[in-house]
Amino acid sequence: MTAPFAPPALMPPETPLGMPAQDMRRAPRARPLPRDPWTVQAARAFVFGFALILSLGLGAVLHDWFHDGGVTLPEIAIIVLGAFAAFWILLSVATAILGCLPHGGGRPGRGPALDIAILAPIYGEPIETVLTNAGRLMHRLAPGRHRYTLYVLSDTRDAQAVQAEQRAVARLRRRVPGARVHYRHRAENRRYKAGNIEEWVTRWGGAHVAMLVLNADSVMGPESVTLMADTLAATPRLGLVQSVPRLTGARSLFARQQAFANTVYGTTLGRGLALWSGTAANYWGHNALIRVRAFAQAAGLPDLPGRRPFGGVILSHDFVEAALLRRAGWQVRFLPQAEASYETTPDSLIGHVLRDRRWCQGNLQHLRLLGAAGLHPLSRMHLLQGAMAYLASAIWAVLMALWVLIGSGH
Repeated sequence: MTAPFAPPALMPPETPLGMPAQDMRRAPRARPLPRDPWTVQAARAFVFGFALILSLGLGAVLHDWFHDGGVTLPEIAIIVLGAFAAFWILLSVATAILGCLPHGGGRPGRGPALDIAILAPIYGEPIETVLTNAGRLMHRLAPGRHRYTLYVLSDTRDAQAVQAEQRAVARLRRRVPGARVHYRHRAENRRYKAGNIEEWVTRWGGAHVAMLVLNADSVMGPESVTLMADTLAATPRLGLVQSVPRLTGARSLFARQQAFANTVYGTTLGRGLALWSGTAANYWGHNALIRVRAFAQAAGLPDLPGRRPFGGVILSHDFVEAALLRRAGWQVRFLPQAEASYETTPDSLIGHVLRDRRWCQGNLQHLRLLGAAGLHPLSRMHLLQGAMAYLASAIWAVLMALWVLIGSGH
């Protein structure tokens, strides 16, 4: 199958940036950031104090319960594991309480206009949907003071689908003369999405101040993108600003349940997380605005030694990139005020499990990075929290087995 016209040059001239892999055993020299304001310090004290005190209280209650007959080894394990497992639940409860409090949402100061690349990495997703969503966003951003350029970064493997992508982008460029829309296809899907972004940074990133990283299913409103851009422009040492995406487009009952749960607690948790994370927040891989040169200088990922599943390419790259940016002296912030930020969720349980399996492998890799040199304590906390999202189930299973063991008289 051939295209009805020769594929045009769909990328601009290259403007390379170096992006060296970072040494996880040696921290770079970085100008220290000022301490977060007292409100952030107080929020951290509340969240971690609340979780720690109540989990220790639970441990004390369990110890008192077992104390009369003498505490056996399985009972000690129940006390310790029970308090530890409860800590992570209580941390979320405290974060949600914090998120219910009134919070400021003023406009940022006025900084310089930014040249922003909108990156839409795709891997076989329908190109028309991607172009419709991204094109609508570009059109609605056009009157603003910041300059935007769309890059569709394809890792699609099917040759016919690649040709369809090229034709769709070429049609859009002919239909809208002067549209700043580009398309690049990688012949080799090296290092997955992180490698896709890295390849763009090293070849074309020098032409832009910031990059808005999307997923193929991302939908964002222009007012939220503008707020993120203004925030980045007004804060010279801000390296990454992450919105808090909500779920949309649910069609099945399963997806609607996920979207309902996200609507009920997602925004509240996001607000609370933003309050206690301060300038050491996290990155969730999409719907985030990143300063390109900071990312290139500080966030190049090494491969982990050893074999899969815990060695090789870092799969959950976003948490690690945020930690490396913060280590290099760049602020990383959540911005829940950017409310028009959306993504989709798998329509079936099987699709959800397949996606979660990839996340599980990536998040468990983070356990190997907890001791990386120079990371901010909260960056280590984000890495551990991501791993605990999957380890907690194993801990609860062990607790149930221990309760059965002591219940049987052993």
